[in-house]
Amino acid sequence: MNGSQAIKTSFYVTIFVFLETVLGFIFQVLLAKWFGTTSDMDAYLAAATVPTIITMVFFGTLNVTFIPVFIEYQTRRNEREAWRIASYTLIDTALILALFSVAGIIFSQPLLKAIVPGLSPSQIILATKISQILFISIVLSGSGHLLSSIYFARHKTSIPPLLAMIQRGVQLGLLFVLFPSLGIFAVPWSFLGSWVFYFMALAPIILRPGRFYLGLGLSNSGVRKIATLMAPLILASFFYRAYPAVDRYFASNFGEGSIAALGYAKRILQVMSKLLVFGPVMTVFPIFSEHAAKDDMNRLADSLAKSLRMMIFILLPACLLLGFLSLPLVRLLFERGKFTYESSLITSKILAYYAIALFFLVINDFNMKLLYSLEKTKLIAVINISGIFFHLIATFTLSLLFGLYGIAIAYSLSCAIVTMYCIHTINNKIGLIKRLQIKRIAREFLLASTVLIIAIFLFSYLGSSIKISVQLVDFSKNLFIPALAAIVAYLTTLFFLRNKEFFVLLKKTKIGRKLSDSLPDTPPKEM
Repeated sequence: MNGSQAIKTSFYVTIFVFLETVLGFIFQVLLAKWFGTTSDMDAYLAAATVPTIITMVFFGTLNVTFIPVFIEYQTRRNEREAWRIASYTLIDTALILALFSVAGIIFSQPLLKAIVPGLSPSQIILATKISQILFISIVLSGSGHLLSSIYFARHKTSIPPLLAMIQRGVQLGLLFVLFPSLGIFAVPWSFLGSWVFYFMALAPIILRPGRFYLGLGLSNSGVRKIATLMAPLILASFFYRAYPAVDRYFASNFGEGSIAALGYAKRILQVMSKLLVFGPVMTVFPIFSEHAAKDDMNRLADSLAKSLRMMIFILLPACLLLGFLSLPLVRLLFERGKFTYESSLITSKILAYYAIALFFLVINDFNMKLLYSLEKTKLIAVINISGIFFHLIATFTLSLLFGLYGIAIAYSLSCAIVTMYCIHTINNKIGLIKRLQIKRIAREFLLASTVLIIAIFLFSYLGSSIKISVQLVDFSKNLFIPALAAIVAYLTTLFFLRNKEFFVLLKKTKIGRKLSDSLPDTPPKEM
């Protein structure tokens, strides 16, 4: 896949992810309206903690270990053996997740008492019942994620996001149908039903003739290689994915609604991160893996450097807008029904601190994918375990100093430390820093970001002076007027600075090609 195809594919993936995110936000808006920051919502988020951790551990480790091995066997050996590895890995994954599912159903209540000790006995009982439903879904969700990895490895990158978008629609429809009779229990049942659809929709890729093989494959070299790569990651990922458990453990001590407020803010952060990174990173990961399989370190380093420069161009305005406009964003999305203005104030302040984490989360996703392509799983395990221990200490300390908001500050700080360490490690291996053009990036993007911040404050003041009686429109103008003005100011500044990343994207459009052709071919080189 060449650069032009990668950008095109990334664009389509981003569109599907955006639409899936819109449906997901409608889902979150309904939860906020029906449950707000009540004890029921605290119970649901507490119940989802362990099933989500297990699913993400297997998705994260299988995804990044399976794809390089599958591509390696396709490239260096034969396709039949690659499909044999895929079949055995899918069967093994389903069986392991089934064991976790049964254990989770049996031990739900003691797990919840340990994870969220601040919840009341009635909340623990409610959370236990919800958790048992969610544990059923981990077999389907984990297996579905592995099937999506096969599509990514085959460069059918747009299909899983398309089906994920439809899955969100199924989940939303089930929620509407079930809520009147089931209340909060409609949420886990709609979640389970949507994963049934996703798994069944993805399964045909491996069920075609000549692709599916029964067996565990315990003696298969490819399966054993995946298992060897996964072994340190499984342990590390349980630590790394424990961030929500750590946050909810401390948040449970700050009163009713604290876990829910943290959850709503974290959800916005996760959606923003997914929108920004999913399309690009899942497009370049197979490219990273191909360069690594050919031992082409120069092209691997160049691919990462170009990806990071492009993401910095997108991330800076996104993070600044999220931080400075968190209150109107939260009010627009959630403030209705049981989600009050007080809920908006708490959630938006948490979100403002999370905006710092957004930058480092996205950058580090690319760093990690490069390390996975190099099969440096032990190094990744060390980084992840170190990160969660730092986060635990930081959360304990900062929550004592700043209460609930200290949890968000600690998370952002942890993300920054882990990202900086990853960049340092990668630079020592492949010489990344010199390819990032740091002086030019700092000069151009800091100036553009300063202009963006000024535009936010100026147009926020102008927007607040316009009084509109319709609540939704009033929230919208406080968000969209300064946001649009700030983005225009940011892009205009980069245009006059002849920013390289800006013109790379601009030339992908017809108008952009005509406009850029009238200017010098390239911006000034790095000094």
